[in-house]
Amino acid sequence: MLRGTPMTTITEAAVTKHVQNYLRDYEDRLGPREPALFERVFTPPLARYTKRLRAIRFTDMDRVLDACCGFGQWTLCLAELNRRVDACDISPVRAEIVNTLAHDLGIDSIKAVQSRLETLPYEDNTFDGAFCYVSLTCTPWKESLQELHRVLKPGGRAYFTANALGYFVRQWVEEPHKTAQRSPRFFTALSLKNTLEYEETGKGPELGQVVVEKDEMRTCLDEIGFTITAMEDEGCIDLTNGEHPPTSFFPGEYNGLTCCYEVIASK
Repeated sequence: MLRGTPMTTITEAAVTKHVQNYLRDYEDRLGPREPALFERVFTPPLARYTKRLRAIRFTDMDRVLDACCGFGQWTLCLAELNRRVDACDISPVRAEIVNTLAHDLGIDSIKAVQSRLETLPYEDNTFDGAFCYVSLTCTPWKESLQELHRVLKPGGRAYFTANALGYFVRQWVEEPHKTAQRSPRFFTALSLKNTLEYEETGKGPELGQVVVEKDEMRTCLDEIGFTITAMEDEGCIDLTNGEHPPTSFFPGEYNGLTCCYEVIASK
């Protein structure tokens, strides 16, 4: 079970029912690849997300940001563990779905808005924590990290994931989640092009991602003023000494190359 406000209990069945309804209701407003993703991220058990949040101690905070919230699977679980969650996504439809889902589940501690990560609509020093899963490298990531730093309170913590070259090599070789609408090889070629363009012009990706290696990430965080608490393979940070062992969703290494990694950094 998931808990929203202290007086609200949410069952997996209720979430699944609403997701199936939204897949029908929003069918004409979702992109061709989105329904499969929407259904996949809400496949039970949602407790796998809560377990990850407990492992990184994203709990008991007054106000948390779920940046690039997507369809809200992490948003719901953040609301289970914290008092207020603001969420934002570049897609107004996804932000609307998050608000509708929260309303239909009786959760009043979630508010989602449409926003780009590199131009967040929040005041300085607003959040105790900022969470950004998967999406940082879909943006001009250095500017996005500056924004996360800006909206965090002093002492606030940011959690995010990033993809290094090994991730894209794996996409090319193994073609995971390949469908008629999604070509991992096209995604990889586009992401490499994006990386060169971002390095040369500062232009962020419109589609695909940017490759960011760990050393480059460390340098950027230091320049912005973050202090790195932990940087590990994706799904490996456990600040609870084994009390809430996390489960990884992506490989941390592929053919000797860094693949997916996660970072906790404080302001």
